[in-house]
Amino acid sequence: MWIEIYNYLHSIYLTILMLNILGYSALLFLKKNAFKPILIYLLGAIIAEIGTYLINNNIITVFGEITNAPFIFLFLTIQFLCFSYFYKLNIKNRWFQKYFYMLFCVVSVIAYSIYIIDFNSIMTHNPWLSFITIPFILFLTTIYFYELLKNEKGYRYINIGVFMVSSCTLIFLSSATFYENISYELLSIKQSLHITPLIFLQLLFLYEAFLFFKSRKKKVPKIN
Repeated sequence: MWIEIYNYLHSIYLTILMLNILGYSALLFLKKNAFKPILIYLLGAIIAEIGTYLINNNIITVFGEITNAPFIFLFLTIQFLCFSYFYKLNIKNRWFQKYFYMLFCVVSVIAYSIYIIDFNSIMTHNPWLSFITIPFILFLTTIYFYELLKNEKGYRYINIGVFMVSSCTLIFLSSATFYENISYELLSIKQSLHITPLIFLQLLFLYEAFLFFKSRKKKVPKIN
């Protein structure tokens, strides 16, 4: 049963993801550059999905190995870079703007040090990158939450989605050892619980795009 539920949820996720790619591409066409990192993140997500599909169906291998770990590494890297850039563009706090690059560089060095020392780590599902970059993203969302309290303008739904997914991902990573050597049915339960917040993230992204198009429509003068 849970296998079917996961497949159904995964189909919903992919559908909304594709809608968001189309929507945010249109936003970029309208020169709304603040959404550029979100579009790149969405493209990274679909690349990871395609790579995982090709691996799982034995269509391709990575350096002769059947693993989607490099695609997950690529996605986590894109996620880290895109969300960092998004908040760099939108957080106006003077202290944040002054020290952002220093904090970003420190986190980057720590996060990727293990891969510099041993590049083969990219071929394994190592949680190190997530454990370093996701808390930094949560830190950025917290600062942006505080800024949104002072200023009504901003992308609150994107921020809520990023905060929710980042928090859930950390919880799942922390409990990963409990899912070792379990049946495929139980693994499907885990996957279903993991993809649910991703669906909410895509829905919140979609709603944020809808709000922008709605506000733009109101600004268009009516022709009598």
